[in-house]
Amino acid sequence: MSTATRIDLRAEEATSHGRSDMVLLHGGQVFVLEFKMADDESGVGEDLDSAIAQTREKGYAEKYGTLRNRST
Repeated sequence: MSTATRIDLRAEEATSHGRSDMVLLHGGQVFVLEFKMADDESGVGEDLDSAIAQTREKGYAEKYGTLRNRST
């Protein structure tokens, strides 16, 4: 945890359905980050959709209870 900013940054945060790439906890909010690499600019939209779908399908934010609606 960064004490100067009170941000709790967690890499490869494990859940019962897999691992999110990164979770940021700050001010009562949870931000679940899933990183993807696009082959070129034309694939960015697809990769973004894939990351969002993976985050929702695997329920990465569920372990944070009521805060989960702010994570996607």
